[in-house]
Amino acid sequence: SFTHESTGIKYRFLVLPRYDVDLQKIISKTKVLDLRNVLVIAIQILDVLEYFHSKGYTHSDIKSSNLMLGFDGNKYNKGLIKPTQSF
Repeated sequence: SFTHESTGIKYRFLVLPRYDVDLQKIISKTKVLDLRNVLVIAIQILDVLEYFHSKGYTHSDIKSSNLMLGFDGNKYNKGLIKPTQSF
């Protein structure tokens, strides 16, 4: 975990190992995700965002290219988070 300050705002970020592929690449390749996969991914994303929020952070760059998928099926997020009070 590291921090970086820019324009008076302190950002906290994690450096993670490189994972297999991001969700955007999967969507671009398959064109359609079945409902079950969409629901599983959405629930996992909401769980992570709820955890960030409970710790006083808000994610500032939620998009499919920031959601990483490993061979084990786990989802990983590589975007930035920042303290909620900075908004």
